Amino acid sequence: MNAIELDELDMNISNNNHLNILNLPNEILFIIFKKLNIVDVLYSLMDVTQRFDQLAFNPFYIRNINMTSMTMKSFYDSTYSIDNQVLDRICKNILPRIYDQVNELVVEQYSMERVLHTVNYPQLYSLTLTDFPEEVLLNYLTSNTILRKLLIVFILCNNSVMYMCNLFEIL
Repeated sequence: MNAIELDELDMNISNNNHLNILNLPNEILFIIFKKLNIVDVLYSLMDVTQRFDQLAFNPFYIRNINMTSMTMKSFYDSTYSIDNQVLDRICKNILPRIYDQVNELVVEQYSMERVLHTVNYPQLYSLTLTDFPEEVLLNYLTSNTILRKLLIVFILCNNSVMYMCNLFEIL
């Protein structure tokens, strides 16, 4: 092959390498979404396309919401808060669309109040608190806060005959 044929071959190969994420099948996109932080996916892809909405708001995907930005695994495990702008959009636009499908919720001290006050979570059965210093957690548990009310309802429901309980019905 001469130089011109090699250049044409290179151009044909490079033209075929322009893949668009929209060309990927739903199964591959869903695998990619599952590898990413759910907050990032919901924040970044909400209302981009109807197809992304269907994938991102899939009931199996949004069942467990981790509202921490990231956790750095190291000697000093650190959890980072979600940016305020991102948290605003999540609380105003996303949680009201998915609240009834959330089973597990992970929050950290700086976003907990806003996330728990945004909507009621009728299907919530697990609330994980991360990166709470002892004194902050003690304050939340002893003051008249949403967390304390939530725990009281949860304890009452678990000690009764009821198997299914709306954690927020008396809040």
